[in-house]
Amino acid sequence: MKRFLCCLGILLVGVAQAQPVARIINGVPASTGTYPWIGDLDGCAGTLIAPQWVLTAAHCFNNASDTAVDLSVDHRLPVQFLSDNILHVSAQVVEVKAIELIPHPDYNPKRGFNNDIALLKLATPITHIPVATLMSASSIAVNTPMVAIGRGATEVNEANEAIKPSEILLKADLFTVSNAACKQAYLAENETITDNMLCLSGFSSDDRSDTCSGDSGGPVFIEADNQATVQTGIVSFGGSTETGICSNPDLPSVYTRVSNYQDWIKQHVPEAKFSRGVSAKFPASCKSQLDPNLNIAMPCLVFENQVYSTHLWLVDANLNWLWSEQLAASACPANLQYCVSVGNDLSLNLRNLTLDGGQYKATLSYNPIAEGPAWRYLSHELE
Repeated sequence: MKRFLCCLGILLVGVAQAQPVARIINGVPASTGTYPWIGDLDGCAGTLIAPQWVLTAAHCFNNASDTAVDLSVDHRLPVQFLSDNILHVSAQVVEVKAIELIPHPDYNPKRGFNNDIALLKLATPITHIPVATLMSASSIAVNTPMVAIGRGATEVNEANEAIKPSEILLKADLFTVSNAACKQAYLAENETITDNMLCLSGFSSDDRSDTCSGDSGGPVFIEADNQATVQTGIVSFGGSTETGICSNPDLPSVYTRVSNYQDWIKQHVPEAKFSRGVSAKFPASCKSQLDPNLNIAMPCLVFENQVYSTHLWLVDANLNWLWSEQLAASACPANLQYCVSVGNDLSLNLRNLTLDGGQYKATLSYNPIAEGPAWRYLSHELE
């Protein structure tokens, strides 16, 4: 089991070769102009959540033997903000020393990664950089698209070691995986997945988008179309020393679930901002059609990690829709998946629903009626 963590991107891991075989193919350059609250902790990352406070992972401060947290913060200092390229420092870069580390009291590295969260107090407040907003809602639907950013490792060598941290800030798209599926995936790794954790993977079974060594402590967040962001997780751990320390599609990466620590964060940082979330931005190529009879064609519906193509047809004046046929499995390309997702309450969330040339997003609620399981109109708005 890797104790890491993480790089951004898809790693192409094949048969053993003499040279590193992995490279980022889904990570793209990001900017601190868009994400100004991301901070670099010299080998880890963190998020500015208040003028004098950074949120990060407790394991970034483990001692050399990984048996306890080293409360001296010198080896992660100073914290650097507004740096897009760590080798070419610009005039706008801000560096601030830290004066106090507060790991979660229930974090114990000898017992794994549960409660892998910490607060770092800065020596002086940073008042000209916007702070991040944190997620307060603990329930996040499976297949919700998220974004991870960082400067972690970008390659894995033949010894399965993460190498070549990125000089620039990178970002990659990830999607939530159910904790049940995540627990099953990690059974063989003898790693416990708890409700305090959030699991993420790539678009599909062959998508290796991931975080890796050097991204630890950094944020994963939901991003809206207007670039509003809400941080949902903190890079914690993932992968296997035998099958791939990063970018193994069979082993989702694991993140500390920020919402579960709202009370603890507020105890130390009362000014921290929390939100129930934003409406996540989906791939622009997602399109579901609504015809003149109000029947809905959905090319890519994801349910219980399976992808389907199906139709809903309107059956009554109360806006109830039934499946027109048994769901047929579809080989949707990765950038079309998650156009429609099914919530834990069986609600349908549709993106880019086309009607009379307009693009809408709509929510249908599950409604068991006499004719059979149906979905009823709940709400809509323009994309």
